[in-house]
Amino acid sequence: MKRTFTLFLTSIMTIFIIAGCSAGATTADPVSHAKSQLDIPVFTPTYLPEGFTLNASDSYFINGSLFLSYQSEDGEKAVDIYVDHNNVRDVNEHIYKYINDDFDEELEINLEPYQKIGTFVGKLTRKDKFLVLNFQFIPERFVEEETTAHYVIKSKGLSEQQFKQIISTLSE
Repeated sequence: MKRTFTLFLTSIMTIFIIAGCSAGATTADPVSHAKSQLDIPVFTPTYLPEGFTLNASDSYFINGSLFLSYQSEDGEKAVDIYVDHNNVRDVNEHIYKYINDDFDEELEINLEPYQKIGTFVGKLTRKDKFLVLNFQFIPERFVEEETTAHYVIKSKGLSEQQFKQIISTLSE
């Protein structure tokens, strides 16, 4: 009886270890996992300021959403990227209208935050008090497709010039 119980416990622990390793494999490289699961492009920066690295413990792919967190060595600066496959946002509709010059005057939408950076079109917002820049965007080529994909990149502690440089280097 004791031997059967020990064998049972060993089997259960082995299953948990294997399951844990499998789960860890999908979170160890969330970008590759997302690219294999999503039917939309996943963009990552080819340029980051010196000293920035991917913070693996804060980066994940789950339920069709990818979140990547890059941080400076001192932890004072950060760049976060968010990709959501099925998340229709008002900003996407406004991007289409901005690109097609199809804004309704009565809506009084402020066009100032909408702009093109590299091959992406979106809404750039600033929170100067916190040194935060946020760009909700889609690839310009998606304008014709009216995608439901939603992309966001956010920075903390970077200049607008550095932020735009990172955005312009996003690639599949």
